[in-house]
Amino acid sequence: MEVAMRYRPYRRAGRFVRNGAAAASLAGVFVSLFAVGAWRWDALYAGAGLFAAAGVAMAAAYLYGRERMWVQGRARVLSASPAPTGAFGDCELRVVVDAPGSPSHAVRIRQYRVAASLWPVAGETLPVQVDAYNPRRVQVRWDQVSRFSHDYDDHFVGTRGPGSPGRAQ
Repeated sequence: MEVAMRYRPYRRAGRFVRNGAAAASLAGVFVSLFAVGAWRWDALYAGAGLFAAAGVAMAAAYLYGRERMWVQGRARVLSASPAPTGAFGDCELRVVVDAPGSPSHAVRIRQYRVAASLWPVAGETLPVQVDAYNPRRVQVRWDQVSRFSHDYDDHFVGTRGPGSPGRAQ
């Protein structure tokens, strides 16, 4: 099983939140102990609240700041949105994903700014990467799709100028 690690831009922010939450929890403990020694019950509640909020922030940073593990797989296209008239377009795909470690499943994928030369057709197989923790999160690896993977000449027979190769006679 090939696993690719991919950098998340907010991973550093998760580390910042974790360190800030650790400092806030220490401050909460300090304020709470000060409040008990000074018989200040309002400060005790503030310190306990600060400590609890720091715990929630640490839990959120742990859950959302972890690195994703991507598994390489294949996806068979069931249907695709119509090809764009320009050079790029937004592509919506219905695919069946086959990746190691998870059963085959159908997924709808929306990809933005896909080159018209790479536009998929039904029945084509595309390279994808699947999130190991959430198999519904799938990304098409457009850099690994070969250009002109299907024959466009079948669509344009008879539209070339006279004397061009492939022109219907």
